[in-house]
Amino acid sequence: MKRIVCILACMCMLLWGTLCQASQKTLLDNPSVAVLNFQNRGIVDNKFNREDLVMVSDYAYETLLDTGRFELVERNRLREITDELSYGNSGLMANPHDMGQLKAADFLLFGSINAVTTRKAETSVVGAGTERYKVMASISMRLVDVETGQVAMAVVGRGTAKNTLVKAPLKIVRIGTAEIDSKQLDDAIRAAIDDAINGPRGMIAKLEGRAAKPGKKR
Repeated sequence: MKRIVCILACMCMLLWGTLCQASQKTLLDNPSVAVLNFQNRGIVDNKFNREDLVMVSDYAYETLLDTGRFELVERNRLREITDELSYGNSGLMANPHDMGQLKAADFLLFGSINAVTTRKAETSVVGAGTERYKVMASISMRLVDVETGQVAMAVVGRGTAKNTLVKAPLKIVRIGTAEIDSKQLDDAIRAAIDDAINGPRGMIAKLEGRAAKPGKKR
């Protein structure tokens, strides 16, 4: 009798393990993803305030949603959860597994702003020429499996936005702008997010097995 009970117990354990594995979604199964606020500790040009970059998490949310490959945890509710789990001003959170269980998310998206820099280039001939102002942004993202705590995918995205000022001789005519503005910053951040998700080495390319090899020109 005891032998039969042991055999039945083992069979139940094996069946339970199989069911648990079957219910755990992979990145290919349209999993639910919670997009956390991006860390903002990278290099940021002094022309910008770090507060100007708070929108990056929302851009990532919108771009992921547009792919149709993920179910996303609603952002406002997620903010309530992170407020409950954070403590003091340390910026520390509960572990990813606990957060995922609270929202039934399969994966958590962690992101970082690596750098936002600017560059100016100028050409001039007899009073005429051009001035080019470039904003470059770099971000990184990691998808973490809430069941295992392991990083399931990591990507980096880069984006650039340009302004060009064209000057006629004697500066009689000036076309364009000589200033780096908030729209340029916004465009560069959006481009970096899109590159990380939809670019040649982005999330979707990796999911579909067509990601460009490292070292290959983007």
